[in-house]
Amino acid sequence: MVKLRLGLMASCIFILVSCSPENRKMSAMPAKSAVPEVTKRPTSSAPEPTPSNLSNPKQNSSEKPVSPKSGPSSQQTKPSPSKTRPVPTKPPIAEKVAPKISPEKSLPLEKQVQPPPGGSPLPVKATVYFTPSFKIKNRYCQIRDLKKVIDSKHKPLGELCPKDYDSCLMEGACHIETEDGFVTVNYSGRDRYNRTIFFVVDTSRCPAGMGVQSACLDPFYTVAADLRIHRPGEVIYISEVRGLPLPDGSRHSGYFIVRDTGAHRYISGRGRFDFFTDNVSPFNKTFQILKYFRGEKGYNMHFVSVGIISPALAALVKKNRNFPLTPQSPM
Repeated sequence: MVKLRLGLMASCIFILVSCSPENRKMSAMPAKSAVPEVTKRPTSSAPEPTPSNLSNPKQNSSEKPVSPKSGPSSQQTKPSPSKTRPVPTKPPIAEKVAPKISPEKSLPLEKQVQPPPGGSPLPVKATVYFTPSFKIKNRYCQIRDLKKVIDSKHKPLGELCPKDYDSCLMEGACHIETEDGFVTVNYSGRDRYNRTIFFVVDTSRCPAGMGVQSACLDPFYTVAADLRIHRPGEVIYISEVRGLPLPDGSRHSGYFIVRDTGAHRYISGRGRFDFFTDNVSPFNKTFQILKYFRGEKGYNMHFVSVGIISPALAALVKKNRNFPLTPQSPM
């Protein structure tokens, strides 16, 4: 009986405890599984932790990124895409390529003068002349054979060997070395005693010599012509030599000016021109233009002049060549 009473009391106590409000709430809760449930982190625009963030434990991931001017840690923080303005992109700059300069555009001012329009070119019969230089040490004759070069007052200007004297007379001018230096003489004519006379050229005005009517000789741009047909100062154009290189590194324009003449038995007729090269020997084989001046086979030239070349164009050519002086003359 005692055991039966104890069992009934224990069952009553269990019933009372299980029926209490607190036990009812606990029974209503779902049972937890043995594996812990993984909770998702709330998404945030804050940057991921970096070494600089980890070194500062007070910095919260929810804080706004620091402005670039606040400190060096701002270099590690990227601004939010929604707050940045799009940076305008500049178009790519094309690489500058040096333009190819044609021989025509690389010429000096006069070389850019356009050729005369149209016309019927006439053939040129060409020869070439220059100003030779004679040094004392190169004399090949005896002192008694030297010929004196005199002026109109019979004053001696220098002495030359017979062949050099004839060469100076044929070219019309020459440079003679004397004890006082070089002197440039030009052929003047004959006096009343039929003696050949010369005159000294003012090289400060005309460095290369003097032609007719006190016009200075312009190397590679001067022609001697028959003045009965071609007047002094007349401009002619020869297309075959346009753009050809010259000894000074420039290129020829194709334009020439009549500044000189010669004996009628040598320089006679239309288109008979003698081209002046100053101190460059006519037998020089370096420059192609000299082949035209020498009139070699296959190097023919044709010219146009008055009637084709307008007065305005002729005036421009003369201005650019500093006629009646030369571009080398002091202004």
